[in-house]
Amino acid sequence: MDAADVESAEVPSPLIDRIFEADALIVGSPIYLGDVASQVHGLIERLHFCTLSYDDYSNYFKGRVDIGIRLTINAPRIFYNTAYRKKAKEAATERDKLLFFLLS
Repeated sequence: MDAADVESAEVPSPLIDRIFEADALIVGSPIYLGDVASQVHGLIERLHFCTLSYDDYSNYFKGRVDIGIRLTINAPRIFYNTAYRKKAKEAATERDKLLFFLLS
């Protein structure tokens, strides 16, 4: 990988630009092994790190994008209630903190 490749990899993609210009973003994900799919984690990380200043860890993005997350699980409700509800709430709280920092 040469310097041009590294430089172009740091430029946000057109999709990222469209997300930051949007009024809202709706994300859907199945729950795998008790958490959202890795692609959702990747998207959140990409949104976070393409706006982060490494000088003082501030955020370059000064706008706002409302986000909705819809999760699905291929299991009966009773299984969700006993095995995943607490973990899902904890994970949502952590994602909310990151997304609030990122997009507010």
